[in-house]
Amino acid sequence: SGGRGSGGGPDRLLDRARGRAAPARLTSATSATIAEPIITTSKSVNPLTGVKAGDIVTYTVRFADTGTSTAYETTAVDTLAQGMAYTSPVYCRDQGGAPVSSLITNLGATITFDGNPAGSWDIAPGNWIECQYTATAQPGIFLDGTHTNTVDADWTSQNGSVPGERI
Repeated sequence: SGGRGSGGGPDRLLDRARGRAAPARLTSATSATIAEPIITTSKSVNPLTGVKAGDIVTYTVRFADTGTSTAYETTAVDTLAQGMAYTSPVYCRDQGGAPVSSLITNLGATITFDGNPAGSWDIAPGNWIECQYTATAQPGIFLDGTHTNTVDADWTSQNGSVPGERI
């Protein structure tokens, strides 16, 4: 009998085990847009060259939401370059220049950035938070070569603690 149900039309298939028509077949594709935050980090340093033991270096780090939805509970870990020691914060501000309440924690070779209270840095698409801090070159700093200083941000795509949430 070709597998088609009687009277069901060409888009209905016979469910032979139950003797009734199965649901209609999909005949066209449906598209969906997924909104996700993306935090892009950037960093600059001043001075860029000629640093020697005892010099104060200023780092500026920026956390920009280049995605399509708000990045919630944004935090970051900054790994200092060899021979550098965190000295002090200068500021954290948003794209409008307004101060942003922050917790900057010195963990020795790394420093962490978070909102104050913790978890309060929510960054909307197209917006950013920028922090500036100083570090001092230590006597053991390597004078030649490249010094790598990296920053990594984490965020969530939903506000608060949500079961099954991707982070």
